[in-house]
Amino acid sequence: MVNNVTDMNAPSLGATIEAILFKDIAPGVPTILFKDIAPNVPSFLPAEFLRKAAANDANIVTPEIKAITPDVSQARYFVSRETDPDNMAPAIEVSATAINDRILTQNVTGEKKTVMVLIGENHAAPTDKVFTIGLLQHFIKMNPEFKIAAGIEYPHDSIEKIATKLFCENIRPEWRGQLSSLDSNGQFSLQAFIGYKPTKTAPVSTNALFKFLLDNQVSTRFNDASRFDKEKNAKVAYLDRRDPETLAIIKKHYPDMVNQRIPSTKNAAGLYVRDAMLAQRSIRHAIESDADVYFQVVGNNHVARAEGTHSYSQGLVKQYQEAGYDVVTIFSGNSLENIDPDAHEDLLNNVIISNTNKKGYLAGQRQSEAIAFKNACQKSSIDVPVVTVEDECDMSLNTMSQAQGFIDKMERFTPTQLKVA
Repeated sequence: MVNNVTDMNAPSLGATIEAILFKDIAPGVPTILFKDIAPNVPSFLPAEFLRKAAANDANIVTPEIKAITPDVSQARYFVSRETDPDNMAPAIEVSATAINDRILTQNVTGEKKTVMVLIGENHAAPTDKVFTIGLLQHFIKMNPEFKIAAGIEYPHDSIEKIATKLFCENIRPEWRGQLSSLDSNGQFSLQAFIGYKPTKTAPVSTNALFKFLLDNQVSTRFNDASRFDKEKNAKVAYLDRRDPETLAIIKKHYPDMVNQRIPSTKNAAGLYVRDAMLAQRSIRHAIESDADVYFQVVGNNHVARAEGTHSYSQGLVKQYQEAGYDVVTIFSGNSLENIDPDAHEDLLNNVIISNTNKKGYLAGQRQSEAIAFKNACQKSSIDVPVVTVEDECDMSLNTMSQAQGFIDKMERFTPTQLKVA
């Protein structure tokens, strides 16, 4: 198949020489078409042949070879919301079809295993939270016996750090990373975030998602690597090596960086550590929850590696595949420009959603965000209430009570004293 072949009659050797990639010409042989390369030189030859010929013949000009970035509309499961960017219902339907197709394939082959669904999002966009709620709701309504579980891209030891802030003592070093083991279904973690640590991006929409997970008793875990809160005026946050699980991954893959501060974003090592943590914790949760489908919500950069980070071949999707899991990726974007070319084939075989409303909201824009969230819910025919101040107060009280119970039960903290607000 030839993609986007243009005018074959190049005017002269001095004209711009274009290299257009061909697919499926011969297995394993990348082939390019040159326009008017040089007299007596065949215009259609394997790329490696032309490179060697150019090296031995000064009369042959070797142009820069550029792969054509495929258009997102070529995706197997593609939906564009250009005419109604707040209505996520068509995207939910297309994504559900892709997931069901994988389930049916497993039923035919008899190789039943959890289908890992990687949902890429813009963390600050309410429409993306509405999409996730609607997709989960679809499978909950489809069959009550159907088991789903969810993973969130927040540090796995978040409740430990929330509890530390609620009480005046630090957790004992030997117990770091262990408190979340008491919250295997994530219900306490979800309440704690709603009540005490609303996110800095899209807090209204995120709280609505967390409340939905709580109300529907969806087994949920925070699966990301541990990191420090971002320091004031800092551009990035850093991985927290005090967490044993995070430290173990650093030691395994980056032993020379064990004593260095590793940024959690905009850094190849930091992103790889996080992908490795997300993979191992979500797989563990999928097994322990016996989920038919596991929904891991992440930023788009974890679905498709952007240029400047570690390669797609080392990323989250490949780690799932290497562990033997079937993966459905849901990429939200209008273009594959600046995406690692190695990701293109997987992305195009899965779901791509384009032209949705990506307007983002921060913590200081709760009122306008609530309006945008409600509008997207209404247009998408999704009935999910916004979390009220009263809900947040109730969650705070429940969090305080449960945190104290966890601490007393496990004796993992030194004597506690309530932190006065």
